[in-house]
Amino acid sequence: MPGLSEDIVQYRLPLIPGIKPKKQKLCKLKIEWELKVYEEVKKLLEVKFIQVVEYPEWLTNIVPVPKKDGKVRMCIDFRDLNKASPKDDFPLPNIDLLVDNTAGHALLSFMDGFSGYNQIKMALEDMMKITFITQWGTYCYRLLKKNSLKKWNDECQEAFKKVKQCLSLPPFSSPDIPGQPLLLYLSITDTVMGCMLAQQEPESKREKPIYYISKKMLEYEIEYTILEKTCLALVWATQRLRHYLLSNKVLLHSRMDPLKYLFEKPALTGRIARWLLLLSKFDITYITQKSVKGRVIAEQLADAPVEENAFLKAKFSYEEIMELEEETPRTRWLMYFDGAVNNQGQEVGAVLVSPKKEYILISIKLQFECMNNIAKYEACITGLEAALALRVQDIDVFGDLILIICQING
Repeated sequence: MPGLSEDIVQYRLPLIPGIKPKKQKLCKLKIEWELKVYEEVKKLLEVKFIQVVEYPEWLTNIVPVPKKDGKVRMCIDFRDLNKASPKDDFPLPNIDLLVDNTAGHALLSFMDGFSGYNQIKMALEDMMKITFITQWGTYCYRLLKKNSLKKWNDECQEAFKKVKQCLSLPPFSSPDIPGQPLLLYLSITDTVMGCMLAQQEPESKREKPIYYISKKMLEYEIEYTILEKTCLALVWATQRLRHYLLSNKVLLHSRMDPLKYLFEKPALTGRIARWLLLLSKFDITYITQKSVKGRVIAEQLADAPVEENAFLKAKFSYEEIMELEEETPRTRWLMYFDGAVNNQGQEVGAVLVSPKKEYILISIKLQFECMNNIAKYEACITGLEAALALRVQDIDVFGDLILIICQING
Protein backbone atom coordinates (compact mmCIF):
# COMPACT_ATOMS: atom_id res chain seq x y z
CA MET A 1 0.00 0.00 0.00
CA PRO A 2 1.48 3.44 -0.88
CA GLY A 3 1.80 6.18 1.69
CA LEU A 4 3.85 9.11 2.88
CA SER A 5 7.52 8.46 3.40
CA GLU A 6 8.74 7.72 6.94
CA ASP A 7 11.33 10.46 6.48
CA ILE A 8 8.51 13.03 6.34
CA VAL A 9 6.11 11.86 9.05
CA GLN A 10 5.24 8.79 11.12
CA TYR A 11 2.25 8.02 13.30
CA ARG A 12 3.20 7.15 16.89
CA LEU A 13 1.20 6.11 19.93
CA PRO A 14 2.80 7.42 23.13
CA LEU A 15 1.66 5.87 26.42
CA ILE A 16 1.50 7.20 29.96
CA PRO A 17 4.58 5.92 31.88
CA GLY A 18 3.81 2.93 34.11
CA ILE A 19 0.53 2.03 32.41
CA LYS A 20 -0.26 -1.68 32.16
CA PRO A 21 -1.37 -3.19 28.82
CA LYS A 22 -4.94 -4.50 28.63
CA LYS A 23 -6.28 -7.46 26.72
CA GLN A 24 -9.98 -7.71 25.92
CA LYS A 25 -11.67 -11.09 25.71
CA LEU A 26 -13.18 -12.14 22.41
CA CYS A 27 -16.79 -10.95 22.03
CA LYS A 28 -19.21 -13.06 20.02
CA LEU A 29 -21.03 -11.44 17.10
CA LYS A 30 -24.15 -12.27 15.16
CA ILE A 31 -23.75 -14.91 12.51
CA GLU A 32 -24.52 -12.54 9.64
CA TRP A 33 -22.04 -10.02 11.03
CA GLU A 34 -19.35 -12.67 11.52
CA LEU A 35 -19.54 -13.57 7.82
CA LYS A 36 -19.16 -9.93 6.77
CA VAL A 37 -16.28 -9.37 9.20
CA TYR A 38 -14.59 -12.51 7.83
CA GLU A 39 -14.88 -11.14 4.29
CA GLU A 40 -13.35 -7.83 5.38
CA VAL A 41 -10.48 -9.52 7.23
CA LYS A 42 -9.83 -11.77 4.25
CA LYS A 43 -9.74 -8.78 1.92
CA LEU A 44 -7.29 -6.92 4.17
CA LEU A 45 -5.04 -9.97 4.36
CA GLU A 46 -4.99 -10.38 0.59
CA VAL A 47 -3.77 -6.82 0.06
CA LYS A 48 -1.35 -7.22 3.00
CA PHE A 49 -2.92 -4.34 4.87
CA ILE A 50 -2.87 -6.31 8.13
CA GLN A 51 -0.55 -8.98 9.47
CA VAL A 52 -0.86 -11.80 11.99
CA VAL A 53 0.34 -11.17 15.57
CA GLU A 54 1.19 -14.11 17.83
CA TYR A 55 1.95 -12.66 21.28
CA PRO A 56 0.40 -9.16 21.56
CA GLU A 57 0.43 -7.08 24.74
CA TRP A 58 -2.58 -4.99 23.78
CA LEU A 59 -5.71 -6.65 22.44
CA THR A 60 -9.04 -5.11 21.40
CA ASN A 61 -12.31 -6.32 19.89
CA ILE A 62 -14.00 -5.52 16.59
CA VAL A 63 -17.12 -3.32 16.66
CA PRO A 64 -19.18 -3.87 13.47
CA VAL A 65 -21.24 -0.85 12.41
CA PRO A 66 -23.98 -1.50 9.81
CA LYS A 67 -24.11 0.82 6.78
CA LYS A 68 -27.17 2.00 4.89
CA ASP A 69 -26.29 -0.17 1.89
CA GLY A 70 -26.36 -3.35 3.98
CA LYS A 71 -22.59 -3.67 4.37
CA VAL A 72 -20.72 -3.56 7.68
CA ARG A 73 -17.99 -1.11 8.62
CA MET A 74 -15.34 -2.86 10.72
CA CYS A 75 -14.31 -0.57 13.58
CA ILE A 76 -11.88 -1.29 16.41
CA ASP A 77 -12.57 -0.62 20.10
CA PHE A 78 -9.57 1.48 21.14
CA ARG A 79 -11.08 2.90 24.33
CA ASP A 80 -8.53 1.21 26.60
CA LEU A 81 -5.70 2.48 24.42
CA ASN A 82 -7.13 5.99 24.42
CA LYS A 83 -7.24 6.02 28.22
CA ALA A 84 -3.61 4.94 28.35
CA SER A 85 -2.47 7.67 25.93
CA PRO A 86 -1.60 11.23 27.06
CA LYS A 87 -4.13 13.85 26.02
CA ASP A 88 -3.29 16.48 23.41
CA ASP A 89 -4.66 19.84 24.55
CA PHE A 90 -4.43 21.45 21.12
CA PRO A 91 -8.04 22.17 20.01
CA LEU A 92 -9.33 20.80 16.72
CA PRO A 93 -10.35 23.54 14.24
CA ASN A 94 -14.01 24.03 13.42
CA ILE A 95 -14.99 22.72 9.99
CA ASP A 96 -16.72 26.01 9.15
CA LEU A 97 -13.50 27.92 9.87
CA LEU A 98 -11.56 25.55 7.63
CA VAL A 99 -13.96 26.18 4.76
CA ASP A 100 -13.84 29.95 5.35
CA ASN A 101 -10.04 29.89 5.23
CA THR A 102 -10.12 28.26 1.81
CA ALA A 103 -12.34 31.03 0.39
CA GLY A 104 -10.61 33.14 -2.23
CA HIS A 105 -8.27 30.37 -3.43
CA ALA A 106 -8.58 29.10 -6.98
CA LEU A 107 -8.07 25.42 -6.12
CA LEU A 108 -9.50 23.30 -3.34
CA SER A 109 -8.86 19.54 -3.32
CA PHE A 110 -11.45 17.11 -1.97
CA MET A 111 -9.49 13.98 -2.95
CA ASP A 112 -10.63 10.83 -1.17
CA GLY A 113 -8.20 9.09 1.15
CA PHE A 114 -9.62 5.59 0.60
CA SER A 115 -7.00 4.70 -2.02
CA GLY A 116 -4.23 5.16 0.52
CA TYR A 117 -1.88 7.52 -1.32
CA ASN A 118 -1.92 9.99 1.58
CA GLN A 119 -1.80 7.50 4.45
CA ILE A 120 0.59 8.19 7.32
CA LYS A 121 2.55 5.07 8.16
CA MET A 122 2.55 3.60 11.64
CA ALA A 123 5.87 3.38 13.46
CA LEU A 124 7.15 -0.21 13.69
CA GLU A 125 7.45 -0.15 17.47
CA ASP A 126 3.79 0.96 17.84
CA MET A 127 2.13 -1.51 15.43
CA MET A 128 1.62 -4.11 18.18
CA LYS A 129 -0.46 -1.65 20.24
CA ILE A 130 -3.32 -1.66 17.70
CA THR A 131 -3.81 -5.44 17.64
CA PHE A 132 -7.41 -6.69 17.39
CA ILE A 133 -8.85 -10.16 17.96
CA THR A 134 -11.21 -12.24 15.82
CA GLN A 135 -12.34 -15.86 15.73
CA TRP A 136 -9.73 -16.53 13.07
CA GLY A 137 -6.73 -14.98 14.84
CA THR A 138 -5.17 -11.74 16.07
CA TYR A 139 -4.04 -9.07 13.61
CA CYS A 140 -2.58 -5.58 13.56
CA TYR A 141 -2.54 -2.94 10.84
CA ARG A 142 0.60 -2.47 8.79
CA LEU A 143 1.74 -0.40 5.83
CA LEU A 144 4.08 -1.85 3.22
CA LYS A 145 7.43 -0.19 2.52
CA LYS A 146 8.24 0.82 -1.03
CA ASN A 147 10.66 -1.64 -2.54
CA SER A 148 11.18 0.39 -5.71
CA LEU A 149 10.97 4.05 -6.55
CA LYS A 150 8.49 5.14 -9.19
CA LYS A 151 9.80 7.39 -11.96
CA TRP A 152 7.89 10.41 -13.18
CA ASN A 153 7.33 9.96 -16.94
CA ASP A 154 5.35 11.71 -19.66
CA GLU A 155 2.25 9.67 -18.89
CA CYS A 156 2.29 10.82 -15.26
CA GLN A 157 2.76 14.44 -16.35
CA GLU A 158 -0.21 14.24 -18.73
CA ALA A 159 -2.43 12.72 -16.01
CA PHE A 160 -1.34 15.46 -13.61
CA LYS A 161 -2.31 18.16 -16.14
CA LYS A 162 -5.78 16.62 -16.57
CA VAL A 163 -6.35 16.52 -12.80
CA LYS A 164 -5.16 20.12 -12.47
CA GLN A 165 -7.51 21.23 -15.24
CA CYS A 166 -10.50 19.46 -13.68
CA LEU A 167 -9.82 21.00 -10.27
CA SER A 168 -9.55 24.49 -11.73
CA LEU A 169 -12.91 24.41 -13.57
CA PRO A 170 -15.45 24.39 -10.68
CA PRO A 171 -16.34 27.76 -9.08
CA PHE A 172 -14.70 28.41 -5.73
CA SER A 173 -16.19 29.95 -2.63
CA SER A 174 -15.56 33.57 -1.69
CA PRO A 175 -15.58 35.34 1.67
CA ASP A 176 -18.55 37.54 2.51
CA ILE A 177 -18.33 41.33 2.39
CA PRO A 178 -19.43 42.94 5.70
CA GLY A 179 -22.38 45.29 5.34
CA GLN A 180 -23.62 43.83 2.04
CA PRO A 181 -26.94 41.89 1.93
CA LEU A 182 -26.70 38.12 1.60
CA LEU A 183 -28.71 36.05 -0.88
CA LEU A 184 -30.15 32.81 0.49
CA TYR A 185 -31.44 30.35 -2.12
CA LEU A 186 -33.57 27.39 -0.99
CA SER A 187 -34.38 24.33 -3.08
CA ILE A 188 -36.72 21.64 -1.70
CA THR A 189 -37.68 18.27 -3.17
CA ASP A 190 -39.75 15.45 -1.70
CA THR A 191 -36.88 14.08 0.40
CA VAL A 192 -33.96 16.52 0.14
CA MET A 193 -33.42 20.20 0.89
CA GLY A 194 -30.51 22.29 -0.31
CA CYS A 195 -29.27 25.82 0.27
CA MET A 196 -26.80 28.19 -1.37
CA LEU A 197 -25.57 31.38 0.28
CA ALA A 198 -24.36 34.04 -2.15
CA GLN A 199 -23.63 37.76 -2.30
CA GLN A 200 -23.49 40.41 -5.02
CA GLU A 201 -20.27 42.24 -5.68
CA PRO A 202 -20.78 46.00 -5.15
CA GLU A 203 -19.23 47.07 -8.46
CA SER A 204 -20.00 44.34 -11.00
CA LYS A 205 -23.30 43.19 -9.37
CA ARG A 206 -22.18 39.64 -10.10
CA GLU A 207 -23.24 36.96 -7.66
CA LYS A 208 -20.51 34.97 -5.97
CA PRO A 209 -21.14 31.78 -3.94
CA ILE A 210 -20.17 31.71 -0.28
CA TYR A 211 -21.47 28.40 1.09
CA TYR A 212 -23.31 25.26 -0.08
CA ILE A 213 -25.20 22.88 2.21
CA SER A 214 -27.71 20.07 1.68
CA LYS A 215 -29.53 17.59 3.88
CA LYS A 216 -31.70 14.52 3.49
CA MET A 217 -34.98 14.79 5.37
CA LEU A 218 -35.88 12.46 8.20
CA GLU A 219 -38.77 10.02 7.90
CA TYR A 220 -41.27 12.20 9.77
CA GLU A 221 -40.13 15.34 7.92
CA ILE A 222 -41.02 13.75 4.59
CA GLU A 223 -44.68 13.77 5.69
CA TYR A 224 -44.70 17.58 5.94
CA THR A 225 -46.49 19.68 3.33
CA ILE A 226 -44.36 21.49 0.75
CA LEU A 227 -44.87 24.78 2.61
CA GLU A 228 -43.83 23.23 5.92
CA LYS A 229 -40.76 21.72 4.21
CA THR A 230 -39.84 25.21 3.01
CA CYS A 231 -40.13 26.54 6.57
CA LEU A 232 -38.06 23.61 7.84
CA ALA A 233 -35.37 24.28 5.23
CA LEU A 234 -35.23 27.96 6.19
CA VAL A 235 -34.85 27.19 9.90
CA TRP A 236 -32.21 24.54 9.19
CA ALA A 237 -30.24 26.89 6.92
CA THR A 238 -30.28 29.73 9.44
CA GLN A 239 -28.97 27.48 12.18
CA ARG A 240 -26.15 26.10 10.01
CA LEU A 241 -25.16 29.54 8.65
CA ARG A 242 -25.97 31.68 11.67
CA HIS A 243 -22.42 33.10 11.90
CA TYR A 244 -23.01 34.63 8.44
CA LEU A 245 -26.67 35.65 8.78
CA LEU A 246 -26.64 37.30 12.21
CA SER A 247 -24.50 40.26 11.09
CA ASN A 248 -26.06 40.86 7.65
CA LYS A 249 -29.42 41.44 6.04
CA VAL A 250 -30.69 38.33 4.24
CA LEU A 251 -32.71 38.25 1.00
CA LEU A 252 -34.57 34.94 0.73
CA HIS A 253 -35.22 33.33 -2.68
CA SER A 254 -37.57 30.33 -2.80
CA ARG A 255 -40.64 29.14 -4.64
CA MET A 256 -42.86 29.83 -1.63
CA ASP A 257 -42.82 32.47 1.09
CA PRO A 258 -42.33 30.65 4.41
CA LEU A 259 -42.28 33.91 6.39
CA LYS A 260 -45.83 34.81 5.34
CA TYR A 261 -47.01 31.34 6.30
CA LEU A 262 -45.40 31.52 9.73
CA PHE A 263 -46.42 35.07 10.67
CA GLU A 264 -49.99 34.91 9.34
CA LYS A 265 -50.93 31.53 10.79
CA PRO A 266 -53.82 32.12 13.26
CA ALA A 267 -53.05 29.17 15.55
CA LEU A 268 -49.44 28.50 16.51
CA THR A 269 -48.68 24.85 17.25
CA GLY A 270 -45.57 23.70 19.06
CA ARG A 271 -43.55 23.22 15.88
CA ILE A 272 -44.60 26.52 14.26
CA ALA A 273 -44.01 28.47 17.47
CA ARG A 274 -40.53 26.98 17.82
CA TRP A 275 -39.67 27.90 14.22
CA LEU A 276 -40.86 31.48 14.75
CA LEU A 277 -38.71 31.79 17.87
CA LEU A 278 -35.60 30.55 16.03
CA LEU A 279 -36.15 32.93 13.09
CA SER A 280 -36.90 36.01 15.18
CA LYS A 281 -33.19 36.86 15.63
CA PHE A 282 -32.49 37.16 11.88
CA ASP A 283 -33.23 40.02 9.46
CA ILE A 284 -34.78 38.05 6.58
CA THR A 285 -36.80 39.50 3.67
CA TYR A 286 -38.54 37.33 1.08
CA ILE A 287 -37.87 38.21 -2.58
CA THR A 288 -40.35 37.14 -5.25
CA GLN A 289 -39.34 34.87 -8.09
CA LYS A 290 -39.24 37.79 -10.57
CA SER A 291 -35.99 39.02 -9.07
CA VAL A 292 -34.22 35.64 -9.28
CA LYS A 293 -31.30 35.70 -11.68
CA GLY A 294 -31.45 33.64 -14.86
CA ARG A 295 -28.56 31.51 -13.71
CA VAL A 296 -30.45 30.37 -10.64
CA ILE A 297 -33.55 29.61 -12.71
CA ALA A 298 -31.40 27.51 -15.02
CA GLU A 299 -30.07 25.59 -12.03
CA GLN A 300 -33.61 24.95 -10.85
CA LEU A 301 -34.59 23.68 -14.30
CA ALA A 302 -31.54 21.43 -14.33
CA ASP A 303 -32.82 19.74 -11.16
CA ALA A 304 -35.87 18.45 -13.08
CA PRO A 305 -34.72 17.89 -16.71
CA VAL A 306 -37.01 16.84 -19.54
CA GLU A 307 -36.08 13.77 -21.57
CA GLU A 308 -34.26 14.56 -24.78
CA ASN A 309 -36.87 13.01 -27.09
CA ALA A 310 -39.92 14.14 -25.11
CA PHE A 311 -42.59 16.09 -27.02
CA LEU A 312 -44.39 19.09 -25.63
CA LYS A 313 -48.03 18.42 -24.80
CA ALA A 314 -50.22 20.74 -26.87
CA LYS A 315 -53.45 19.62 -25.23
CA PHE A 316 -55.06 22.29 -23.10
CA SER A 317 -55.97 21.15 -19.62
CA TYR A 318 -59.69 21.08 -18.89
CA GLU A 319 -60.53 21.89 -22.51
CA GLU A 320 -64.03 20.54 -21.96
CA ILE A 321 -64.79 23.65 -19.86
CA MET A 322 -66.61 26.16 -22.08
CA GLU A 323 -67.20 29.03 -19.66
CA LEU A 324 -65.76 30.34 -16.39
CA GLU A 325 -67.81 32.32 -13.90
CA GLU A 326 -66.23 34.87 -11.64
CA GLU A 327 -66.47 33.92 -8.00
CA THR A 328 -68.73 36.27 -6.10
CA PRO A 329 -67.48 37.68 -2.78
CA ARG A 330 -68.61 35.67 0.24
CA THR A 331 -71.25 37.44 2.34
CA ARG A 332 -72.01 34.73 4.89
CA TRP A 333 -70.33 34.27 8.25
CA LEU A 334 -68.66 31.02 9.29
CA MET A 335 -68.69 29.44 12.76
CA TYR A 336 -66.56 26.54 14.00
CA PHE A 337 -67.22 25.07 17.44
CA ASP A 338 -65.95 22.24 19.63
CA GLY A 339 -65.92 21.17 23.24
CA ALA A 340 -63.84 18.76 25.28
CA VAL A 341 -63.91 17.14 28.71
CA ASN A 342 -60.74 15.77 30.35
CA ASN A 343 -59.07 15.49 33.73
CA GLN A 344 -58.25 19.20 33.68
CA GLY A 345 -61.87 20.33 33.38
CA GLN A 346 -64.53 21.17 30.80
CA GLU A 347 -63.77 23.73 28.09
CA VAL A 348 -65.66 24.95 25.04
CA GLY A 349 -64.54 27.12 22.15
CA ALA A 350 -65.84 28.72 18.98
CA VAL A 351 -64.40 30.71 16.08
CA LEU A 352 -66.42 33.24 14.07
CA VAL A 353 -65.13 34.26 10.64
CA SER A 354 -66.54 37.39 9.01
CA PRO A 355 -66.90 37.84 5.21
CA LYS A 356 -63.78 40.03 5.37
CA LYS A 357 -61.90 37.08 6.94
CA GLU A 358 -61.78 38.64 10.40
CA TYR A 359 -61.46 36.03 13.16
CA ILE A 360 -63.23 36.20 16.51
CA LEU A 361 -62.01 33.62 19.04
CA ILE A 362 -64.16 32.49 21.97
CA SER A 363 -62.96 30.18 24.73
CA ILE A 364 -64.85 29.43 27.97
CA LYS A 365 -64.19 27.04 30.85
CA LEU A 366 -67.40 25.52 32.23
CA GLN A 367 -67.94 25.62 35.98
CA PHE A 368 -70.03 22.45 36.15
CA GLU A 369 -69.35 18.80 35.37
CA CYS A 370 -70.80 17.40 32.16
CA MET A 371 -70.32 14.80 29.45
CA ASN A 372 -68.39 15.40 26.21
CA ASN A 373 -71.57 15.76 24.10
CA ILE A 374 -72.99 18.36 26.50
CA ALA A 375 -69.75 20.33 26.18
CA LYS A 376 -70.19 20.40 22.40
CA TYR A 377 -73.77 21.67 22.83
CA GLU A 378 -72.50 24.44 25.10
CA ALA A 379 -69.83 25.35 22.54
CA CYS A 380 -72.44 25.62 19.78
CA ILE A 381 -74.77 27.72 21.95
CA THR A 382 -71.91 30.02 22.97
CA GLY A 383 -70.96 30.60 19.33
CA LEU A 384 -74.56 31.28 18.24
CA GLU A 385 -75.11 33.73 21.12
CA ALA A 386 -71.97 35.62 20.05
CA ALA A 387 -73.26 35.70 16.45
CA LEU A 388 -76.63 37.10 17.61
CA ALA A 389 -74.82 39.77 19.63
CA LEU A 390 -72.99 40.79 16.46
CA ARG A 391 -76.33 40.89 14.55
CA VAL A 392 -75.25 38.22 12.10
CA GLN A 393 -78.02 37.32 9.64
CA ASP A 394 -76.50 34.50 7.56
CA ILE A 395 -74.04 32.02 9.01
CA ASP A 396 -72.68 28.56 8.17
CA VAL A 397 -72.00 26.34 11.20
CA PHE A 398 -69.34 23.62 11.20
CA GLY A 399 -68.86 20.98 13.92
CA ASP A 400 -67.92 17.35 14.38
CA LEU A 401 -71.28 16.23 15.87
CA ILE A 402 -73.90 15.62 13.18
CA LEU A 403 -76.79 15.55 15.67
CA ILE A 404 -76.20 19.17 16.69
CA ILE A 405 -75.89 20.31 13.05
CA CYS A 406 -79.18 18.59 12.14
CA GLN A 407 -80.96 20.17 15.11
CA ILE A 408 -79.75 23.64 14.07
CA ASN A 409 -81.05 23.09 10.54
CA GLY A 410 -84.44 22.08 12.00
